[in-house]
Amino acid sequence: MIPWDAEVICSDDATAICVFRHGRFQVELYLVHPDMAVPSHSHPGMDSVIVRLGAGNTGKKHELGVSNIWGAMAPVLRAGEVHGGRPLGFSSKGYAMLTFQHWPEGVDVSSAAVLWKGDTAGPKQDAIVARYLPNVLVREGFADVTQDKSGEPPPAASPRAPFSEGNDFIPLTDLGASNG
Repeated sequence: MIPWDAEVICSDDATAICVFRHGRFQVELYLVHPDMAVPSHSHPGMDSVIVRLGAGNTGKKHELGVSNIWGAMAPVLRAGEVHGGRPLGFSSKGYAMLTFQHWPEGVDVSSAAVLWKGDTAGPKQDAIVARYLPNVLVREGFADVTQDKSGEPPPAASPRAPFSEGNDFIPLTDLGASNG
């Protein structure tokens, strides 16, 4: 159920589109480009769960012809938790994932690539954040939606969750396991 007004977001490291939205909840499909590293970052105010879909020779090939990581998910990323930081060349062919997101009140639901704090993937992402949120801090290679262009918190800023270490993926299911 792709929303009528969904935009294909083309960033330096990935291409994404919203495939479902209801109120403050949405799901985005991300196609991470070959040989790209997603920088360490957070999404202030947004809780999310990342579900890996595979591709690009990630994981091991299951007898069904899919990756054994299909459906693997990270623990819930609470607002402000740092994640990303995969090494360059994580997959020479790229890979696919879904992000299930719960957006904060008072923020237009757009793309996780917009609601960003940390190093950006490059100039395309810098421009995307600046286009959606023209009054937030964006400089070459960095964006912080919790600060305005002067580097100060915006007047109506809500408290931010503390940062924590990034999370690795955990399997949702084991395609090779029997069901009982």
